[in-house]
Amino acid sequence: MTDHPPEGNTVTDHVPDHLSETIASPLELVHQEESHGDRQAQELLLLSYTADLGFLERYAVGPARAAGARVTLVGDAGMVVFDPRSVRGPGRTYLTGLAALDRAFHPKLFVLAGPERATVAIGSGNATLAGWQANHELWTVLRSDADGTPALFGELARWLRALPDSAVGLVPDVAKALHRTADLLDHRVAAAPATEPEARFVSSLHQPLIEQLPDGPVDELLVSAPFHDPGATALAALVRRLRPGRLTVCHQPEHTELDGPAVAALLAELPDAELRQEPASERYRHGKLVEWSVGGRRWALTGSPNLSAAALLRRVGGGGNCEIGVIAPIDHSLAPEGTPVDPSAILHLTPPRRSADTPTDGPTPPMLLGATALPAAGGGVRVWLARAAGQDLAVECSEYAWPPERWEPLGTVPAGEATAAFARQLGGGDRVRLADTGRGAGGPVPVTDLTAVTDRPAAQTRARRAVTPTDLFADQGLLADFLRSLGEGSPAVTPAATGAGGPAGGRRVEKEVYQRFGLPMGRYALGQPAEPQEHEQEHEQAPRPDTGGGAEERPWFESFGEDEESTGLDGDSAESVDEAAAVEEPEPEPALDDAVRRAAWRKHARAHAAKLLRMEGLPPESQLLRTRMLLDMVARRVWRFDDRSWLRDLHSLTAALGETDFPAELEESAGSLAALALAVTAAEGTDEADRLSQARTAKAVEHLLAAATPERIAGYGSPELHAAFGPACEPGHVLELSERLVQDDAAADAVEQLEEEGWTARRYGPRLLSVEARGAGLGPSALRAVGQLRSTRGGAEPTAGAWAIGPDGAWALLLWRRPELVEITYPAKAKPVTWRHYRPTIATPGSLARSGSLRQQRLIAQGTLRDPYPLIAELLGELGLVTPMPPEG
Repeated sequence: MTDHPPEGNTVTDHVPDHLSETIASPLELVHQEESHGDRQAQELLLLSYTADLGFLERYAVGPARAAGARVTLVGDAGMVVFDPRSVRGPGRTYLTGLAALDRAFHPKLFVLAGPERATVAIGSGNATLAGWQANHELWTVLRSDADGTPALFGELARWLRALPDSAVGLVPDVAKALHRTADLLDHRVAAAPATEPEARFVSSLHQPLIEQLPDGPVDELLVSAPFHDPGATALAALVRRLRPGRLTVCHQPEHTELDGPAVAALLAELPDAELRQEPASERYRHGKLVEWSVGGRRWALTGSPNLSAAALLRRVGGGGNCEIGVIAPIDHSLAPEGTPVDPSAILHLTPPRRSADTPTDGPTPPMLLGATALPAAGGGVRVWLARAAGQDLAVECSEYAWPPERWEPLGTVPAGEATAAFARQLGGGDRVRLADTGRGAGGPVPVTDLTAVTDRPAAQTRARRAVTPTDLFADQGLLADFLRSLGEGSPAVTPAATGAGGPAGGRRVEKEVYQRFGLPMGRYALGQPAEPQEHEQEHEQAPRPDTGGGAEERPWFESFGEDEESTGLDGDSAESVDEAAAVEEPEPEPALDDAVRRAAWRKHARAHAAKLLRMEGLPPESQLLRTRMLLDMVARRVWRFDDRSWLRDLHSLTAALGETDFPAELEESAGSLAALALAVTAAEGTDEADRLSQARTAKAVEHLLAAATPERIAGYGSPELHAAFGPACEPGHVLELSERLVQDDAAADAVEQLEEEGWTARRYGPRLLSVEARGAGLGPSALRAVGQLRSTRGGAEPTAGAWAIGPDGAWALLLWRRPELVEITYPAKAKPVTWRHYRPTIATPGSLARSGSLRQQRLIAQGTLRDPYPLIAELLGELGLVTPMPPEG
């Protein structure tokens, strides 16, 4: 799986058991498909009552396109709001469609389909943060692969084809998307054996949903929904049809909207009835459930319908909503748990109020359903109305680069016509709306560029404009496409011919890197300044599309620095529940705060970091690029502060630089990047394992470090890196650390570390130092000091030594060469110098220092310094010492 939905939200419920799985969000279904890496998906179709385009664009569109899919979203024309301040992609990267109906267009459908696999989810959650993340929802998830295809895929395909020819108003572009999706579902039906024969797809398109439920009697009926209609009309109809021996009505205090007196009266009429009250919770239960048991088996209707007449008792075109659901057997009850309470507890609840925004008298106001840019040969734009109007309707337009407040006349849709074409050239992402007709101007509708939204990402060529690092880190879909291109690889740049390694040869290699990645990413990979200093015109980026002739106009949204991250939460508000269009579903949307955004971005980025690590056989310039990208991901805090796994990953990619055969022209970049990465890992490493990994990595790249330069280190040091790691990224510090690593001067590192811990320490050689003894005594102090003398390189660990010097002239010297440890002690003046030879069972002096006294370790021999012991002379000689006496001063 490549990514996750925002952190901090609990699991969405899924049903039925044998069809489904527990997942965090429908977003996870997208990420699971993307994780296959084969881009076989061709269509992502989302049907919803309301939709938060900002949420979907930020979290769903990019991963879906990375999986190879076109993206189409269809929502209720009165509920889906296009806010150009919070979204950029409608009409440009994905298709947004509006559905017009005299009642509510209310299905909740997710289809992600390709020729090899398909996933369908039918449930209760709208395509919003609340519906896909925050609420308690019920979903049925069905999958098709080589092992089988659920039988209801065929039923769903027939429904998708029939929808555009029904009372639901849709523009032709949306109808084509529905047909493409239906074709893929039919292909899966033909390609694999049928599974799940008892699961049925049901809808209100041709007959009311209640007529598709079984006739009673049933043993038990349980219902749960956030909305009941006035008079409990739908609930009473269910009781009449199913004739349950026992009825349970679930109620969530402060959330469930129902007609308290009517429901209480219905419960009182039945001999065995219960009002089940859920425990108090701020989490909104938005799942819809009609569940019954009969003959020892339990069944459920789940999906979009609430307990309303418009949802259950009427069909589309006959005063009913457009609803869908699944009827299937279940293994256990899906009803929420709770406590039986007396029905008098709900007598104070009044029926849902009528929506103040929905007219109850008079004709429906004119409404735009969509607009499509016409082919370049003829040019212009075509608009569609929900239905023809009795008067001429003026249409206005606003181009993509204009501020949302700027509108100009476009043309007029004549009276009696539902569509019109205009000659003005408009492109994807431009906006149209109905001019003010006395009720205020209509809402903006994005113009669709059919070529852009129907070309599958897998078939698209590289972007016309060279991608920048800022583009990649801001757009998850673009980043996924770029990483896929990076992983697929292309021929490595070729080193300059013999004798051409100077400026001319280096320039030619640079050009090849630029040609492969584009100028911005090429300079980023090489650690060069972001703004080219010379030869810039040789690699110009393609200009932005002209916004109307003359001088190029800067898009309005580029004048604000960092874009405001407007959530675009429109809310799941009123929908019809009776003939008078009562409010059925006012769903309060929680704010999409910065913490949630940050958590979601982190999960996406960590998945992309995993892709960087999995790449194999990359050419030298790609090795540089992926290492810098991971380094910048670390700087951007992709990993939480308590997640140290990135240290291992950065060590891995840095070590891979050392295994790469870099042409001479790239050695400066390789050495500088390796040095900077080592400086970061050295600053952040906290334990023995980190230090050992640091040593292995340093050994792997030591031959590159000599080529590091302060200029190139500064080029790799992004503002984010300096903000995250401060002085550790300064070129002077990085070069000093590199020099110590090359020289294997462990004592310098040890002195620095010990002084940070409050010790007074002094270096006498690359593997020899002294400390002033502390209260624990001479031996433990020397043990602590020698434990810091770790090799900065891998392989065999050389001999190390450390003195601990007391205030009264006493001292102890510890000599270490794995696995031998010798302690030489001079306790006080006029006393003999003694020695002990240990062979510890604990691996390192550092571990020994944390475990306690040396006296618990295996003693090999002991004596006074007057007793000759060859090992002592050997170890002293390896450190350049003749005697164990500490140096003067």
